[in-house]
Amino acid sequence: MSMFAVAVEEGREGKDGKPSVGPVYRNILAKNGFPEPDPDLTTAWDSFRVSVEKYPSNRMLGWREFKDGEFGPYLWKTYKEVYEEVLHVGSALRASGAEPGSRIGIYGSNCPQWIVAMEACNAHSLICVPLYDTLGSGAVNFIIDHAEIDFIFVQDKKVKELLNPECTHAKRLKLIVCFTSLMEDDKEKTVSIDVKLYSWNEFLHMGRENPSELSPAQPFNIGTIMYTSGTSGDPKGVILTHENIATNIIGMDLFMEHFEDKMTVDDVYISFLPLAHILDRVIEEYFFHKGASVGYYHGVKSRLGGRLRLIVSGGAPLSSEVEEFLRVTSCAFVLQGYGLTENCGLGTVGFPDEMSMMLGTVGPPFVYSELRLEEVPEMGYDPLGNPPRGEICLRGKAAFAGYYKNPELTGETLRDGWFHTGGDIGEILPNGAVKIIDRKKHLIKLSQGEYVALEYLEKVYSITPIVEDIWVYGDSFKSMLVAVVVLHEDNTRNWANQNGHKGSLSELCSLNQLQDYVLLELKSTAERNKERYSLRPRAKICTISTALLNDMINGYIRNDKMNDARQLFDENPLSRNVVSWNSLFSGYIKHDQIHLAQQVFDEMPMRDVISWNIMFSGLHKMRNPRGIYHCFLQMGRDGLRPNEFTFSILISGLMNTGFSLLIPQIHGLAFQFSLNSSLFVGSALMRGYTYFGDRKNLCQVFDEISVKDVTSWNALVLGYMELGLPGEARRAFDMMPEKNIISWTTLVDGYICNKKLDEARSIFDECSERNVVLWTAMISGYVQWGEFVHALELFLLMWKSGTRPNQFTFSSALDACAGCSSLLTGKQVHSNMLKSGIPSDVILSTSLVDMYAKCGDIEAAFCIFESMPKKNLVSWNSIIGGCARHGLATRALEVFERMTMSGVEPDRITFVNVLSACVHGGLVEEGKRHFNSMGTDYGIKAEMEHYACMVDLYGRAGFLERAVKLIEGMPFEPDVVVWGTMLATCGLHSSLELGEFAAKGIRTLQKDHPAVYLLLSKIHSEQEIWDTVIELRKMMKHRRAKKQKAGSWIESSIVVQ
Repeated sequence: MSMFAVAVEEGREGKDGKPSVGPVYRNILAKNGFPEPDPDLTTAWDSFRVSVEKYPSNRMLGWREFKDGEFGPYLWKTYKEVYEEVLHVGSALRASGAEPGSRIGIYGSNCPQWIVAMEACNAHSLICVPLYDTLGSGAVNFIIDHAEIDFIFVQDKKVKELLNPECTHAKRLKLIVCFTSLMEDDKEKTVSIDVKLYSWNEFLHMGRENPSELSPAQPFNIGTIMYTSGTSGDPKGVILTHENIATNIIGMDLFMEHFEDKMTVDDVYISFLPLAHILDRVIEEYFFHKGASVGYYHGVKSRLGGRLRLIVSGGAPLSSEVEEFLRVTSCAFVLQGYGLTENCGLGTVGFPDEMSMMLGTVGPPFVYSELRLEEVPEMGYDPLGNPPRGEICLRGKAAFAGYYKNPELTGETLRDGWFHTGGDIGEILPNGAVKIIDRKKHLIKLSQGEYVALEYLEKVYSITPIVEDIWVYGDSFKSMLVAVVVLHEDNTRNWANQNGHKGSLSELCSLNQLQDYVLLELKSTAERNKERYSLRPRAKICTISTALLNDMINGYIRNDKMNDARQLFDENPLSRNVVSWNSLFSGYIKHDQIHLAQQVFDEMPMRDVISWNIMFSGLHKMRNPRGIYHCFLQMGRDGLRPNEFTFSILISGLMNTGFSLLIPQIHGLAFQFSLNSSLFVGSALMRGYTYFGDRKNLCQVFDEISVKDVTSWNALVLGYMELGLPGEARRAFDMMPEKNIISWTTLVDGYICNKKLDEARSIFDECSERNVVLWTAMISGYVQWGEFVHALELFLLMWKSGTRPNQFTFSSALDACAGCSSLLTGKQVHSNMLKSGIPSDVILSTSLVDMYAKCGDIEAAFCIFESMPKKNLVSWNSIIGGCARHGLATRALEVFERMTMSGVEPDRITFVNVLSACVHGGLVEEGKRHFNSMGTDYGIKAEMEHYACMVDLYGRAGFLERAVKLIEGMPFEPDVVVWGTMLATCGLHSSLELGEFAAKGIRTLQKDHPAVYLLLSKIHSEQEIWDTVIELRKMMKHRRAKKQKAGSWIESSIVVQ
């Protein structure tokens, strides 16, 4: 039997609540590891550019013009013609203000203009965002806002939908480009919302008149954000990098080369699926790579002309009968594949030359994919059984980078490096091919032991004509289900008219006759589907219960639907209890709407201690200690007794603030309520006394805790470490009756904070069960104290141990690369970060910017910086500092200007970077202006570093007297750095008198600093005062002041595979 996939890792039984997983399978072409990528094809732009060079005269894009109610003959554009249009469109975008990282929307049916716009994005590191209105009502409006789209290409018939008043976020657009010509009324509408509107030809003309240099993306840059349907209503944005797309193109090449019937440049692909769909996108990219043609069809049912060679299906699995019928009737290869947007469309794919072996399957894993099955016990699917069955999980080089602005969902679907496909159930056949057999549903187990698929029931019952929407709820402690039904208004009124009833919709819903009718219709729907669902529903229409109301409110809040939660709360005043009120205002706090939370809290007819604790937590989250203090006083006036959680939150909220002096009084109050012996209160008090540096009370509180567990011992170890008593901390650690991973991490962190790296590493090595937090703590400790090589060596050891890094680990590793200027290793860490599916949050992206800037690749740093959806102060400081180090003074100041215009307030580090840029660029007046603006515009007091920069700026420019005057006017004594800078600039300009002045300043701080002798010797030798030179050399020798040895880095990569 032919084998199409091989197992490269064994499966394992489930334990500790984790499901069993099956073996890891790879394509037979990747049995010894993924094939090496093509170094000349690393981005989507590489693929297109090379094809233009190889096949300039080949037909690339074809279309049929619609005239007089009919489609005309095919028209074609060559690769060269398309390339020229791409250049013009890209230039026009840049002339309109698009910068690398800008999101560019494309909204419309497949056509040549769609591809030109897409390739223009690739040419200038812009991010292509397809808009896909079939995702549901309001999807286009949501995507424009969520992706922050400012520029959009749109099909002529879609312009009206875009300018519809319901598409409220269209107002944020700066520019709309129509695929063809424009209608006059469309022009008038865009004027009213201040959006520029261009026809295709007008935009091409703009590009010709304003040519721009190409700025192609790098492999790790985002190529596209492709939105797919989301489980909570809103679409989810799948981030695909250029490496993802290029990997799939290379994989298709390797895959197709193994078949007898080769693809040629004469082949034509019929583009049928929308380009906003990943399958069509990846196929067209591959055809362009091969120099072949793509033709766009619009509603044409024509004969295929006998040229059909291959049919690919990638949607829902075809039945064996349908697949066989297509093969016979088309006389073409028919193969199925399986994939999702999240893995760039290619998870598995069938072998065309093995039709009988592939029938009914979606083929083996793709060349650059790995696949395994995960147990679904509630459905009886076992990946270690015979046959192996379970939920399909994928990983590989084409895996997506995460969901845009949704790290929570990214974390849910990407677990341990594996993408969980959302419920597709597969079976591995003996030959390694995969068969899709089922879907994992949302199942609950009722009290009688029966499993019920709630989502399936909702789908079945929603086809009932009288039903607009339905929500089915189950409780594992109950034997029946409850359904909340929203009636279809028009159909309900039709029933009322036919049965002689009048009134509002709510009045009609109270009629017993309507309730009976609805139940009868639901029962009829269930009976029609009895082959799929045998449970007979027993139900009655009733007012919503308090328990159900609270469950529904919490369900809405979990899915970020606060407006729906509030509406449900307001519509059911009689069903509310204090839990309902607590849930609502807790939801507002979760969503940072503290003013609404305060409003609900003030309106509460009755509050319990939980209400107050939630309010304390909200004020703590908003960093409002004064509010916590006054709220606690009010709680006392209301006569409500605090509990242990009240004291814990109270202490945490007041610590590190001006109200922290109240902590001893809070301790006394806890003693009055007999809560000082509580574990929660004791741990919080220990943190408070540690903050005060009060060892005696730290120990006293620990002794007062009646039942000490590992948490209280950890707090004691942490307290000793923060008090600078590592010996006491170690003794407490050794006395602990039990330890957990937090105990080990606390001790390691403590030694690091006390700069005892050897002791920290010894404890780390002693720990037998290390998790990602402990690894990260040790790696970041090495980075913190400048041991960069040790940090990278430990990072490699972590990778080999099988522990997968998280975003904090990667951030520390990148900081280590930056610290030792290892660009090659930094790129390897970045590449593995993308392969691991770690979402790039602002911290991780900033680390990337800093690493590339410090390692010499400032353009890569800029590409990442510009692609960041959110930037914080550290992000701006990193790129400004990078520009300064690279001597790009003007660029640094431009970025600083952008930063302040965006509303981000600079800090002292920002001005160190800005002044450093002025030093490197010789911008004296600019530097002086920014130095003065620190205090006048931002209230930042100049520190030693700022003065050192200004002395350097004046000195290098030859304004030595200005530098001296600045030093003499400093509000504090200059340090060695300031005097050394002054001395160095004196050496630069051979100023003997001022050199002696600076040397005197250094000697008062550090008598035998070698720089004094060397620079003074240099100045005197340039003045040809040789006696003094000889005397200085003798003094240097006599006082053993040695010149610091020079050194250089030789980069050696640390390979992570």
